[in-house]
Amino acid sequence: MREFHLFDFPENIYVGLDNSFRKKLFSKCISKIGTKYKLAKYLNVDYKAINNWINGYRRMYGKLWKEFIPLHILKKLSDLSKISKREIENNTKAYKIKGGKGLVIKNPILPIKETPALIRLLSHFIGDGYGKTYTVYANKCRRLCIQFQKDLAIFGEVYTHLIYNKIKNIYILSSLKVIPDLIRHFYKIDLETFNSKVPKRLYSLPKKYAAEFLKAFIDDEGNIEDSGMRIYSGNKKLIKGIYKLIRHKFPNIEVKFCKYSVSAREYKLRIPKSSLPTFVKEVGDLYHPIKNERLHFILKLIKQPKKMKGNKWYETKQNILKFIKNNPSTIYELSKEFMITESAIRMHLNNLGKDKLINPLGKTDTRAFIWGSNGS
Repeated sequence: MREFHLFDFPENIYVGLDNSFRKKLFSKCISKIGTKYKLAKYLNVDYKAINNWINGYRRMYGKLWKEFIPLHILKKLSDLSKISKREIENNTKAYKIKGGKGLVIKNPILPIKETPALIRLLSHFIGDGYGKTYTVYANKCRRLCIQFQKDLAIFGEVYTHLIYNKIKNIYILSSLKVIPDLIRHFYKIDLETFNSKVPKRLYSLPKKYAAEFLKAFIDDEGNIEDSGMRIYSGNKKLIKGIYKLIRHKFPNIEVKFCKYSVSAREYKLRIPKSSLPTFVKEVGDLYHPIKNERLHFILKLIKQPKKMKGNKWYETKQNILKFIKNNPSTIYELSKEFMITESAIRMHLNNLGKDKLINPLGKTDTRAFIWGSNGS
């Protein structure tokens, strides 16, 4: 797999070097060129910048601030001093982007390796992440945010801040903008939701990388229903790219491109439930615990009798009424209890509602109705 070295990074990266190595680097450059003034002219910078970089800090507003060296300057210093770029990389202690508000990646892991974790981050940034001034990943599932934090560790010591928004019922993970900037640079794509696309690189990587990309995106922008799996996006180019990726990497999985939904303003892909066993076999389990539970529940339902007729249908309806009298439940909970589809449960509840035998008692955190009997 590919490795991304420090000098593969974009030009807006600023680097913090080991103190003794930094002084050695500038000492060699000055001895080569003659004086600090000549070095400043060679680098096309102010003389003060040379002193700040040598000292490793600058004084401003009565305070000392750590001074990082622009990557494009380090390239020139490497050429002048004949100190290899690899040696500079080995002595890198931190890096950030220009205007990074002081937040840096400490003790960086270099080179950055192209791992499944990197591909998951790429997919999450496209799905539910990325901000223009800082990185934000938002999801109602705390476990996904924790997984996101762990994946960030492939870069080194990365600042993160996780909060829960009670009003919106969502977890929000803030981190450094340098991460999506690097990923965007590595894969030559835009990460903004309506401009993003599937990287061409995924077509040449092993299947497990495409699988991680798909699972991460479905964790963010997918849904599991009686009829199968649906994948959503308002970006037509992106959803078509995901369709092509599935067809290319997993030809045994049936996938259909659905018509644009005007009301929802989104495009959809549909994987029918008959193809879900193949999906789990070739792509694997989802990381989202609730979606993965639903996925495996649908697999169980596939093995159940397709229809109930006559007395069996009536018995199920009565059993549902008896059950919710003592156990107010959501449609999904009833579906698991009676091992029938949610659509079948919904039909039973509609009939019971018409007879005024049941009513909604409230909603869950996910806004699902909790049903109970009028006699409960």
